[in-house]
Amino acid sequence: MTHANARPQPRTPAAPHDPARPAPRQMGHFPPIKRLNMGAN
Repeated sequence: MTHANARPQPRTPAAPHDPARPAPRQMGHFPPIKRLNMGAN
């Protein structure tokens, strides 16, 4: 996923849910969705 480099935005830790620059732990949306699904279901 190198599309993040397309937009030269500063790394803002205050916005970890930024779709333009996902946090390192939120690589994509699989980890949070899986955890949410497992917790909700």
